Amino acid sequence: MIDDAIIERVCSFIRVGASPKNAIVAAGIKEENVADFIDNADYEIKRATAQFIVLSCNRIMSEGGASGAKYLLQQSNNAKQFLEDVEPDAVEGLGLDFNLDDLLK
Repeated sequence: MIDDAIIERVCSFIRVGASPKNAIVAAGIKEENVADFIDNADYEIKRATAQFIVLSCNRIMSEGGASGAKYLLQQSNNAKQFLEDVEPDAVEGLGLDFNLDDLLK
């Protein structure tokens, strides 16, 4: 069982832009245990990564000007391409429209 405080520390590092692996190592987990940590905290890591993306997009929209708009358009097109390239059953319920409140539950 992984201590909730360590999971929260890792997630806080991810929310400010660290990669999951770097965040896990920075929180004091040995590099050889990174895969086990990810297996045990997969949902929390995905949630923190999604929060980082949402917060980054919000910051880009408010401060980014033309370059920010270009980045958001690129990300949107990448997501659309991903959804078009995968099997429909593999991403059932996955779309570009989401409710932030549902994501953060």
